[in-house]
Amino acid sequence: MKKIFTILQTGLTLFDKLSQKILGPLLKKFPNWLTPNILSGSRIILLGLILYVYIKLQDILLYNFLIIIAGLTDYLDGLLARVKNMVTDLGKIMDRSIDKVFTIPILILFLNFENYFSYLTVCYIIIDTIALVNTLHAALYLKKLTPSNVIGKIKFILIFLALLLYPHNNQYLVELLLILPATIMAIWSLLNHQWRQTTTV
Repeated sequence: MKKIFTILQTGLTLFDKLSQKILGPLLKKFPNWLTPNILSGSRIILLGLILYVYIKLQDILLYNFLIIIAGLTDYLDGLLARVKNMVTDLGKIMDRSIDKVFTIPILILFLNFENYFSYLTVCYIIIDTIALVNTLHAALYLKKLTPSNVIGKIKFILIFLALLLYPHNNQYLVELLLILPATIMAIWSLLNHQWRQTTTV
């Protein structure tokens, strides 16, 4: 299992380097006011729009478009920070925290508005909420900021795909192929971060 995650980490690292090489020149032309933190924070605005579109307009196509835009901001904020040398502790906290603040309400929305109830999704929501509180507590009170790892990144990709597919009546497949492995990774990531916090001097 350790070899698998080493391979995945290597793959993500190579993908990041390739992204910087291809998109770097374009990202460097972004205006200085468009910082990685603004990109991260934009997901909160997108969250409000997504909830409105899903509940009031019931426009699944527009919902999917906004989810994809939110996914792009998550991809670009870290990339922009590395390309323009704007990596900060606040940015790391925002990126990890806003991901959870963004996904949890949408998953709760599905449990309330779809004719389907998933104990596994509830379990994921609880674990990710604990992880959010743990991240904020460690960063703000313990002054310890553990870096994100490959487990957390893969977990977010799985949940992002689940958000795209959930409204299309594929709940059982979404739960089995996406929510289940994401929940396992959420538990693993939470325990891993907790262990690293206790071992960081």
